[in-house]
Amino acid sequence: MQSRHGSFFFPIYLSMGVLGLSLGLTLPLLSLSMEAAGASASVVGTSTLFQALASFLASMVSPAAIFVIGNKRLLAASLLLCGITIGLYAAAADIPSFFIFRIFNGFALGFIFVATEATLIAESPPEKRSRIMGIYMISLSAGAAVGPMIGFPLFGIGEHLPYILAALICGVSLGAVLFLVPASSIPKRPTGAAFPIMLILIPLGSSFLFGFVLEGTLSLIALYLKDVGLRSFQMGMVVTSFDLGGIVLLYPLMKFADRFGKLRFIALASFVCGVFFFLVPSFPFFIMLALLTFISGGAVNAIYPVGMAIVGDELSEPHYPRAASLLSAAFYAGAILGPFCLSQAMDRLGYAYLFYAAGAMIFLFTALPISQLLGKRQ
Repeated sequence: MQSRHGSFFFPIYLSMGVLGLSLGLTLPLLSLSMEAAGASASVVGTSTLFQALASFLASMVSPAAIFVIGNKRLLAASLLLCGITIGLYAAAADIPSFFIFRIFNGFALGFIFVATEATLIAESPPEKRSRIMGIYMISLSAGAAVGPMIGFPLFGIGEHLPYILAALICGVSLGAVLFLVPASSIPKRPTGAAFPIMLILIPLGSSFLFGFVLEGTLSLIALYLKDVGLRSFQMGMVVTSFDLGGIVLLYPLMKFADRFGKLRFIALASFVCGVFFFLVPSFPFFIMLALLTFISGGAVNAIYPVGMAIVGDELSEPHYPRAASLLSAAFYAGAILGPFCLSQAMDRLGYAYLFYAAGAMIFLFTALPISQLLGKRQ
């Protein structure tokens, strides 16, 4: 498939940014809506786990769908399902309804991200692949960051309003895909040798690490910040700093990765990220926490898109759908295990071990790209 340039990617960025906005509008509010329906915190957490498992399963079967109907059709159908399930949250009146809608929404999201990432890997020119993946991540993150600022005030007016608005916004994302994303040929199934999974061990590790650290940190960091005595406003600013680091720093880091070398960049970024995670508990003060989480957020968010870019460099086109599927599955596996493992470390060893345990996992991963770099020099 010939690499595309410029305008081809803009509708995808637009669609993903709008999708991120719809998710930001709704995901933070689901716990409140489920609590109003009688759910305890553990029940809400279980529903989140079921949604993640549905996304994991969808990511595993996505290649079969892509080889039949293509990336664009799968993406459009999944966005439609996503919008419908988000709209149905407004009508959910009991806990089983929320579980059902969240599971189907999880399936939709799993298909969406595999179809999108397989398209970006296939269509991006190698010399700009990290930057293109980075803009994709920025689009999602920016939309998700804006969503809560709209969703919470709307929720105060009427609990159903954020879900209705998010469903309509998801329709805009669907329209961008249907009318603005050019049609592309259906990928051919790979033939011959087995899938060369050894070539993408680092991308798989980066995807798992991203899910593990991102979901684990964001789901638990408020407990640590409260424990060190930060006020509510300061806690919100520290969490926002982590998100902003993943938005503001991402594009320049991706541009640097394309020039510096993707493998070397992953080794450097993961090492720096690990160092900063270990530094956080040593400076439990608002300004320092905001600065450290800003840098850590940029570093950890940079690892995943560069991993995706490496897939495009290492594999041939028929393997892209399967590779995108495995990357997505690795992310969801990390997202499921991260909160569990890090919460266990916090309970058993102290709240500071949110960062020590996450940092240890990051350093463990760092050994993988460093060993490959050393092997190439021999």
